[in-house]
Amino acid sequence: MTTVVVIVLQNLRDISAHYQLRHPTIMGNQNHRHT
Repeated sequence: MTTVVVIVLQNLRDISAHYQLRHPTIMGNQNHRHT
């Protein structure tokens, strides 16, 4: 069970990192287009 928890935590961290990197990029592109 501990292994599963570790894997899930690692996956969540990876997803969060990708989302954080993508989110500002999308907002920046939208702002740039809007301007």
